[in-house]
Amino acid sequence: MSGAKKMNTEGTRFPCHFWETGDAEEAEKAFRGTLVRDYGEYTALEDGTVLHYNYMWDDGARFLTRCDECGGLVIMQRSEYHSCFDDDGDGYYQDWIPVASVEEADLMNILWGGLDLEGYPFRHLRGNNFKYSWTGGGAPKPYDPEELKEKIRQNYSGLKKNQKELLEKLISEAGKEEKEESLTPEEKIALGNEYNNRGWELQTGDDPDMEGAVSWYEKAAELGNATAMVNLGNICEEKEDWENAYRWYLEAAYAGDEKGMFNVANMYYWGEHVDQDYGKAYEYFRKLYEAGHPGVSLYMGLYAENGFLEEPDYEAAVRYYEQGIEEGDEYCPVNLGRMYCTGTGVPEDLQKGFELYMLGWERGDALAAANIGYCYEVGQGVRKNRKKAVEYYRAAAETGEEHAIEALERLGEEK
Repeated sequence: MSGAKKMNTEGTRFPCHFWETGDAEEAEKAFRGTLVRDYGEYTALEDGTVLHYNYMWDDGARFLTRCDECGGLVIMQRSEYHSCFDDDGDGYYQDWIPVASVEEADLMNILWGGLDLEGYPFRHLRGNNFKYSWTGGGAPKPYDPEELKEKIRQNYSGLKKNQKELLEKLISEAGKEEKEESLTPEEKIALGNEYNNRGWELQTGDDPDMEGAVSWYEKAAELGNATAMVNLGNICEEKEDWENAYRWYLEAAYAGDEKGMFNVANMYYWGEHVDQDYGKAYEYFRKLYEAGHPGVSLYMGLYAENGFLEEPDYEAAVRYYEQGIEEGDEYCPVNLGRMYCTGTGVPEDLQKGFELYMLGWERGDALAAANIGYCYEVGQGVRKNRKKAVEYYRAAAETGEEHAIEALERLGEEK
C-alpha cells in the first residue's frame, strides 16, 4: 500500500522515510506530518493525578504524527527552558522518535516522561535551539512485556484497574506488528478482518470512538483489508477531507474492492474534488458492470445515451436503463421515461414516459416528481391539472430540486 510504505534502513527499526536522509538539518526540513495524537503537556490518571510531564524543562508538549509521504509514525516531543536572566539563555529542544504503531506510541506516552524520552537511547533526530543532529545508536528492540509489567509495578503502583487493563492491552498489541511480516496470506486476511471489526465496533458503539476506530482501520488497511480502506475513506468524506477520502477509495479500488471502485468512479464522473475524467470513470464502471455491481447500469446508460466517449447508442442506453429498473435502481426510470417522451431510441409514448416518472418518484427520485409536475402542467401523457402540477413541483422543491423551484416561480406559486 502506497500510504504505508516501510523502509529497511540500517540502525532503525520502524523508520519513516526521512531516516534515510543523512543530513539531520535536511531531514528536519523534509519532514511533513499529519497529527494523529496530541498527548499534551502531561499524562494523568482519570482522577487527575499527574503521572509525568511530557517535556523536560519549563514548558512543552508531545504529539504523534504520521508522515504525509510514507505513512511512518513519529513521536515528536518539544521542551522549552526559560532563563530567569535577561541573557538570551532560553533553550528549545525537540526529539523525533520512530514508532511501529499507534498502540506502541500510546504505551510509550504512558510509561515515559519527558526526561525519559529526551534520553531515548536509540537513533533519532534531536533539535537543540533549532540546530539538528542524529543522536543515539543501535536499533530499537521490541518491548519485553515482562520488563514493561515490572516497570508498571515499580513506578505506577497507583494505577487504577482500568488503567492497568489498558496497559496490558497496549503491551499485548505493541508486539503484534513484529509478527505480521511472517504471516501467511490467509493469516493476514484473518488479522485484517479482526482489526477492521474492532474499528467498526468502536465507530458504531453506543459511545463512538472515531479516533480509536481510525487507528484500527489503519492497521487493517496496512494488512491490505480493502473494507477498512473504504471505511477510512467514508470517515474522511464526512470530515470533508476529500484528498484523503480519494486516496483511501483509490487504495481500495486498487485492491479490487467494488465499493472503492464505485466511489472513485463517481468522483471522476462528476468531477467531485478531482479533475473530471469520463475515461477513468468508465474504466471502473465497466469493471463493476461486468461484476454485476448494483447501480452501475444507470451510468452505462448515461454513457451510451450521451456519447461521452463515442457516438451515442440510444438502443444500448434503453437496454441499460431497463436493466437498471429491473434491479430496482432509483434513477433509471426518469432517464428511460425521458427517452419515451422524446422518442429517443424508442417510439414516442408519452403515457409510458409518465408512468416511468411515477415509478421513479415512488423510488425517491426528486427529478421524477418535477417531471410529473411538468406532465400535469402541460398535459403530457396525462390530462392537464394545475393543482397536481403544483403539488408535485412542491414535493420536488422540498428536496432542493432546481427545476421544480424554477417551475413554481414561473407559475407564481410559493414553494
